[in-house]
Amino acid sequence: MEAKGISLHRKGRAVLKSVDLRVYQGEVVALLGANGSGKSTFLSILSGQEKDHQGSVILNGHNVTTLSRSRRKKEGLEVFQTNRKKSNLVQVAESIHDGLQVLCFDEPTQGTALNSLTAKSIHALFDSLKKSGCGVLITNHNVRECLSYVDRAYIIFEGRIIHEGDADTIISEPL
Repeated sequence: MEAKGISLHRKGRAVLKSVDLRVYQGEVVALLGANGSGKSTFLSILSGQEKDHQGSVILNGHNVTTLSRSRRKKEGLEVFQTNRKKSNLVQVAESIHDGLQVLCFDEPTQGTALNSLTAKSIHALFDSLKKSGCGVLITNHNVRECLSYVDRAYIIFEGRIIHEGDADTIISEPL
């Protein structure tokens, strides 16, 4: 899955500023940033809920930008947003069974996401998804915790990607 040049303006304010992000099959990628940095808004665009944006969402070489949420799921992309309180292990298992290629999770270790599974269980779930060849994108604001189990990460600040790389790169290179 590739997001190219994702930008969004609300009430004259840039919420997302030309965000480029890739998730390959068989890897776990994090979008990290403080509350209000644009993480959940970005996932809303990936899911198809937010339509009023610039840029494109590409899945397996096909532009899915204009497709509905249900059509994106049929193409292989599903987003579990915690604020919808529908994310649970059964849905994730069904998604794998449905042959989804990229699963996205909004703050999966916060609150009651995924039926209150422990963080350790969630990490095991991500590992299982990764081994099955599924790409996983998660949002989080806890950088240290997240970097312990992801392959790559993007840091978003005020709607713009300011840093990307593997855990060692994120930790060792100053912003």
